Amino acid sequence: MRTSTLVSLAGAISLTLALAQTQTASGLLMVLSKPVHPDLTDATFNQWYSGPHIHDMLASNITDLILRYKNTNPAAKYPYLALYRLPDTSKISELGKVPTTSDLLPGKVKGTKGGAYTDVLDLDKRVYTRTQTFEGQVEVKGRGKALVTASMGVVNGTEGELDDWYRRQHLDMLSMIKGYHRSTRYVKLDGSSPMFLAMHELDSVTVGPEMKLVLGTEWAKKVLSKVMTSQNDVWEYIIELGKDGLSEAQMRF
Repeated sequence: MRTSTLVSLAGAISLTLALAQTQTASGLLMVLSKPVHPDLTDATFNQWYSGPHIHDMLASNITDLILRYKNTNPAAKYPYLALYRLPDTSKISELGKVPTTSDLLPGKVKGTKGGAYTDVLDLDKRVYTRTQTFEGQVEVKGRGKALVTASMGVVNGTEGELDDWYRRQHLDMLSMIKGYHRSTRYVKLDGSSPMFLAMHELDSVTVGPEMKLVLGTEWAKKVLSKVMTSQNDVWEYIIELGKDGLSEAQMRF
């Protein structure tokens, strides 16, 4: 995407800053996963992921906060989501230093252990820089137990209008839904589609009828008509792990 094509000056400024500061910007590593080895049960997978793996990731100093979620849609391509907050996106290059094998994982040869997670999982990794954090009109403390993720790619030249809509209407309206906590928005580092990600933290995976009003405005319809690719999921909280000493306010994306 070329920022010179943005139709909104406000949107252009915010997105240009996000794209230009990739060496020092805070961001997000999003990892979608699915166990694919016949000998890897969900129970063992979660034992490994919520145990040694996220502790290894935290010890790597690539991330300082990790959250895991499970997809509420049993037919979804990826049943699990892990979010890693990146204080500095440039450190993502050190991901290769994190251990890949574990005695909990099956090996390549049937009946053996000590395999690499790259051999037993279907993974989709995405790296983003953060463009906006929105806490709502009334700040709500604590972690919501549900997460809605909306990934989208839009028609070239309409990126600024998407940004304006989020900032000037959509998030304000969304924050009035019962159980709303906060939203965080990101842009993908490599520029591939779907380029934009919005995450909305809620108390419950069940969203009320207010959502129809939020998405039913004329502006919303106009913006969403320019969406070329989209992926929307609702997730249930599993576990989180953060660096020692983080306050409640710092345990947020």
